[in-house]
Formats: sequence, C-alpha cells, structure tokens
Amino acid sequence: MNFISFQNPAALFFLPLAALPLVIHLLRHNKARVVPFPSIILLRSTHTKTWKRSRLQEWLLLLVRTLILLLLVLLMAGPSVKASLPSWMAPRETTLALVIDNSASMSTIEGDSSLLPQARSSALKLIKSLSPDSRVAVLCGSQGNKILCGLADPAEAARQIRSIEQTDLGTDLAGAVLKADALLANAGRTGASIMIFSDLRKNCFGDAVSPLPALKSTAHLNLVQAGKGGAGKNLEWRNVKFYSLKKRLIIQGKTAPGLEQSLSLVKDGRVAFQSKIKPDSGGYFSGGMGWDGQGQTFMECSRDDMPLDDRYYFPQNTAGNTMVLLISEAGGILQQAFKALSGAGYQLKIESHPTPEAIAASDLIIVAGGAIAGIKSDLLEAVKNGAGLLIIPPERAVVNDYNSLLSNISPDLRITGMSEDSLPGALDLGTKEYFQDISSRDLRHISIYKYWRVPARPSALLTIGRKFPGLVMIDHGSGKAGIWLFGTEPGMTDIGFHPAFLALLNQACEGLLKSADPGYLTGQFLSGADISDLTAPDGKKISGLPDSRGKIKWPLEKAGFYSTLKNKSGQTLAVNIPPEESDLALLEDDELAGIMGKNKWSRQISSEKRPASQRGLNNIFLFLTGLFLMLELVLRSKLKIFLKKPLTT
Repeated sequence: MNFISFQNPAALFFLPLAALPLVIHLLRHNKARVVPFPSIILLRSTHTKTWKRSRLQEWLLLLVRTLILLLLVLLMAGPSVKASLPSWMAPRETTLALVIDNSASMSTIEGDSSLLPQARSSALKLIKSLSPDSRVAVLCGSQGNKILCGLADPAEAARQIRSIEQTDLGTDLAGAVLKADALLANAGRTGASIMIFSDLRKNCFGDAVSPLPALKSTAHLNLVQAGKGGAGKNLEWRNVKFYSLKKRLIIQGKTAPGLEQSLSLVKDGRVAFQSKIKPDSGGYFSGGMGWDGQGQTFMECSRDDMPLDDRYYFPQNTAGNTMVLLISEAGGILQQAFKALSGAGYQLKIESHPTPEAIAASDLIIVAGGAIAGIKSDLLEAVKNGAGLLIIPPERAVVNDYNSLLSNISPDLRITGMSEDSLPGALDLGTKEYFQDISSRDLRHISIYKYWRVPARPSALLTIGRKFPGLVMIDHGSGKAGIWLFGTEPGMTDIGFHPAFLALLNQACEGLLKSADPGYLTGQFLSGADISDLTAPDGKKISGLPDSRGKIKWPLEKAGFYSTLKNKSGQTLAVNIPPEESDLALLEDDELAGIMGKNKWSRQISSEKRPASQRGLNNIFLFLTGLFLMLELVLRSKLKIFLKKPLTT
C-alpha cells in the first residue's frame, strides 16, 4: 500500500529548483571595499560579533527560501497521504473507480429482484458514505465497457449509477479493470481503489488464459459479490444444430439436476412443437424435433432463474434456396449428389461454358470441368462478391488453367502433379470440429486411388493418408473458396458409392456459403458494404458507427430478430446472448487469484467495508508556505537593518 501519492507526479521533476537559492548564494561574490580608516583596535571585537550574526541570518534566509520552493513544487504535485489527520488540516479524499456489471448474467433473479438492482444499491450505499471531496469514476462491466463518468463528485457518480440499465451483452470485467486503471493512472491517482460489483460468474473475466497485467495505478481491486452468491437454476443452450437434409433440430444443453423443462419451437409467432425434457444426474439433456428451416423461429424453455436467455433464435436463411452452378462437361456423380441434396435447398444448373451473367447469379459455383480457360476473371469476381467456389479438378484437368485460378486465390497454392501411390490412400478428417457428426470411422471404407498434390497445409479439412491435403478452404474477398483434390470420378475414388459422401459434400458446400452463418451474438458488429439499414428487435432503427478506416459498423446489443437491407433486399438476422453468460457457476477464490495475477485484491460480500481514503496535504503545505514567506520577509528586513548599522561602538 502506498503511504503517499501525488495527483500530478510529473511536477516532481521541478524539485531541483529548490536548490536555486543555494546556487545563487554560491555564485554571488561581494568584494570588500577598501576604505581608508585610522585604527581598528577598538572595533575588532564588535566586528567579529556582528559578522557571526550576519552569517547566521544569511544561512537562515537561504534555508527558508529553499523550503519555500520545495513546498511550492510539492503543492504542484498535489500530495495526499493515508494517515489519520484532523479534517481542518487535511480533508479526507477517496478516489474510486466503480465497475458495475450490467451484462446478461446480472438479470438472474434472486429473491424479489435481479442482481443488477442489488449491485446498484450496494454501489449507491458506498457513494453515500463518501465525502464531497472524493472523486469517483463509473464504468460498465459489459462488453464495450462504457465509461459513464470520469473522476467526478459523488453526486454525479450516483446519478450515473442510477441510470445503468440491464443489457443482453456478455461480461468483460477484464476490459473494465484496464479502462479504470488507465483513468486513474492518467489522473495521477496512484494507490486508489477499483470496486467491482458483479455476480462473479465463471466467465466474467473472459477465458482468463493469462492473468491481468500489473496495474499502472497500483489500484487495489475490491470484488463485491452481487446477491448471496448461490448458483442459480438456469438452462444453457450448449449445442443446437439444424440438419437440413433430415429437416431436424438436435438440442443439447444443461440445467439444474432433476429440473424438468418444457421446450417449445415457436415459428412465426405460433408454437410448432413442444417437448418435455428431464436432465440426468449431472443436469445434461438432449432432444430433437422436426423443422423445415423456414420462418422466424426460436426455441424457448420454461421460465428459470435467468429469463433473459430463455430463447434461442435460429437464422432464417438456414435452408433457403441455393443456386448452384456446376461447370462440367458432364454431370456424373456430382449431378446425382445434388439431386439427392435438393431437400437441403440446392437448385442445380449444369453448364460447360457458362456466361458471366450465369456465374454472377450463382450462390455456389463448382468447377469440375477439364478446361476452364476464359472464365477465371468471372469466377474470381463472383467469389470476391460473396459467392462460394468449390474447385474439384477431374483426372483429365488442364493443370495450367487450374493453377492460374488458384494463384489468384492463394499465391502459395498450386497443383504440383498427380499422386503416384501404388496402393489406395485412406481419407481422414483434418480439422475434426468442421464436419458435424462425421468421424474417421465413417470414412474408413473410402479409397482414394489418385489425387492432385499441392504443398502441405496444416489447415486441411480432409487429409489423404493422414499426410496429404484432400480438402482445403480459403477466404477470398467476401466469399470463400475450397479445393477438393481427390475428385469424384471412379478412376480417382469410390467416395460416390458411400453414404458419407452426401454429408461431406453438403457440409463442405455449407461452409462455402455465406448463408451458412449460424447467426450472431450480442456484442458483435454487423458490417459490409452491401448493408444499408438495420432495425433492432424492438423496431428501433440502429445508427451505424464509423470505424478507424471509415467503414460503417452496426452494433448488435439486443437478442432477437433484426431486419436489414442487404443489396436493397430485406434479410432477417438472428442474434443470441453469448452462451457463456448462461453458466451461473461462481468463480472460486483460487481461480480469482490466478486471474488477478500480482495485483492486490480482496473479495467482499457487501460494500460496507470502505476503501482506504487519502488525506490531501495541500492545506498543510499552503499553511507552511505562508508561514515561511512571512519568516523570509522578517529575516530579510532584519538583515537589511543590520547591514545599515555603522561598524562603531
């Protein structure tokens, strides 16, 4: 704990000025005047006595002037001390930064109210106990960490605390602490306190991969628990998947053990399906229900301790019509596959030499022809504008044509030749999280006879022989491109005769489509040159915010369905609360210790324990400065009177 601190530490650089009187004294040389005089025998004792008295007064004057300059520099620095002093001498000053958590998890009901009003009440109780000379900053603990006021008087801080409203945003206490630290450090308030009023749930400081850095303000962190601190009974949407081929939803989640829940699928304002679920002893459950993927649809559970996350909103574009252009001399296995996938919304068109208009009108373009010269620029333009591109070079592909296309998508990606393996290769998953419900066991009977070689890439989604890339995805402009390196023809592979082929092809295509976006989370921003308008779930228009590059971003702060104009056509967006907000488990002290790092902190049940106050020393230093100025005046006048006296007896 710092015993003394300064509001303006930079002023201490002027401390060397206190030595100025000494420097002037040493540089001043008064040569004695030669005056004709008869005899000094009678004056010798008087001269010695007066000379000693003169030197003493000069050194006292030097000391007083040095102290005056020293006190003036310290007054500029604004000193304060943590000590018990009379209020008339040093008024009590408390410097605080209050972080009020208003994230979605603070909507948890405990008793007669949610946790946010309880946190506000605790903060206001603390504000009432502060003196008018105190300075308080107020920040929000939700994403964005809005600063409601800087270091203001307690009355203004109380007004801002009362204005804090519940949000649907995620928690970001780490960001709030760093912002508060910057406020205190920039104001020169070292050794102050940061009070955090939060539910202190598991994810309130984010992933907490690394501890908080050492605070520049050396502030003490006081964590005040909102509510009684018990884990609430709340349903968590852990994993919700829609299978477009099966027209079925699979829901996996967690709730309080033994707590039965009712799940309802609400489509366009009407309950389309309802199911009862009963979790196991650990609180986990899973269930399924049919859905066609159309309409404004959300899943809703029965009321629990956190009503704000009771709904899970589904993107409306999950199963829309997707215009697929297959560029090939013959449809073959790919044509049969997309015919089987028509239930997932694919509408296939086959052309060997497509026009630029046909390419531009497609959502997904599959290049599987032998020669593709003449359409490279049209393909690149389509991908740049947001279309998906899947490149499947056939066995008789013109490699130069394909390499010319690939070089414009990724400079380090090129076909080096055909494989020469004597035995068939095995297909395996590269990134296991990409493909839903497909395991390596589902691919174990697929044989790869020939495949195109490209430089090794660690991000391959499918691999051949667990070594060579089989499927690679690349972002390009507003769209995505993928290269499928083992073809679909019987001469290259037998994948077309295995049930896993349809699932692999469908999910690879979904990954290339922008419409495959699973939705947004509150706290994210919507951006894009083709977006011109955004309306929130409550019907209010949202104003766009320019970023550092001048591009407009729209904040998504409420959960629900948003409507937007995209390319002058209407589109509905689904926005959900961050899933980690639904986990109401509390942080343990050892976990908090790891997050806090080397910073000083304490965990409190209430805000009754006031943070340490600073006593400003300005009054004391002003008094001493005035006193020494008067003393300097007296000494200077006495010295002048003394010097005017004749040296006679």
